[in-house]
Amino acid sequence: WIVGLRRVVTAIDRNCIQCCVARQQVASQVMGKLPSFRTDIISAFAQSSLDLFGPLWIKDSVVRRGPKVKKKVYGVLFACLASRAVYLDIADDYSTQAILHCLRRFQADKGRCSLLVSDPGTQLVGAKNELEEVRSGWSQEELIRFGAENGMEWKFTMSASAHQNGVTEILIKLVKGIMAS
Repeated sequence: WIVGLRRVVTAIDRNCIQCCVARQQVASQVMGKLPSFRTDIISAFAQSSLDLFGPLWIKDSVVRRGPKVKKKVYGVLFACLASRAVYLDIADDYSTQAILHCLRRFQADKGRCSLLVSDPGTQLVGAKNELEEVRSGWSQEELIRFGAENGMEWKFTMSASAHQNGVTEILIKLVKGIMAS
């Protein structure tokens, strides 16, 4: 029996570089599960994210009284959730009707959108409610005729957490940076 052997072996083990490297655990980040719309193979813009930014000041195209007449408009950014492609549009004002017009132009250009994710702005919630009201009055035959039998699902993220709609928040930051330069 060797007295104090455990202390000697522990000191040798603590100072051994090869032993320290062998015991070392690699730090890793635990990733959350991706939502299905990020991993499904779908057509571009079939599932999109929406956000508004601005106001932007433009020269009014209706009133031609001079170069100093300006109009306040808002930028609307649609981002494809699968491919991160971007579609930009301009809303005349910050109303539900303006958002619906942008949504109609978006679907006319990019095709049917089955899922739309946005923050719960008052005009966006109003647009969702108005679309549901319009669709509820249609008969099944009209829905099939217009190709809207599945409808569009509109999901809202929590208002206080920008990270839930981070795709469009980052893209809006990029667009603003490009417009500023």
